Amino acid sequence: MSENKLAVYLPDTMFNNGEKTCSTSGNTFPVFNPATSAKIAQIPDASEFDIDRVTEGPYLPS
Repeated sequence: MSENKLAVYLPDTMFNNGEKTCSTSGNTFPVFNPATSAKIAQIPDASEFDIDRVTEGPYLPS
């Protein structure tokens, strides 16, 4: 049986109001393939400040 190799791209940055940014803390956390438990990426760990920055983004009229 052949092994299925699927290439997956996971960014090392996150989007904040349309701009690519890193986590302000610089922390990341691993992402694992649930089928194999293999580590497939490290992605940004958004801090409380990052969340506040996104949710208080540009004013959108209602």
